[in-house]
Amino acid sequence: MGYFKHDAVVAMVADYDVPTRDALMDLRSDLRAKVAEYLVDLFVGPIACMNGYDVWAILPDGSKDGWVDSDVFDAIRDRFMAICPGAVHVRWGGDDDDTHTVVSEVEA
Repeated sequence: MGYFKHDAVVAMVADYDVPTRDALMDLRSDLRAKVAEYLVDLFVGPIACMNGYDVWAILPDGSKDGWVDSDVFDAIRDRFMAICPGAVHVRWGGDDDDTHTVVSEVEA
């Protein structure tokens, strides 16, 4: 059946950090091979910011926990957080009026 949880992960990456940028581009390619094309748009970045940084994010996929796409995105988010120490993971929402918000910084 499943449970709705909305997960997003956001990271700032220095634009000169080529290994991280390449790893994130590879991760997006891996996602593209596993989900419908329109869902790939939920993997955002690089978006140029000031002071030599780019922002990258994985937005909520909208599926219920335990569904195939949810499991794929959970694995992609885990890999994203491994690539980007210092990323922020935000979880909100829920079924049955138990809405909650959790914000955590990924440890380096």
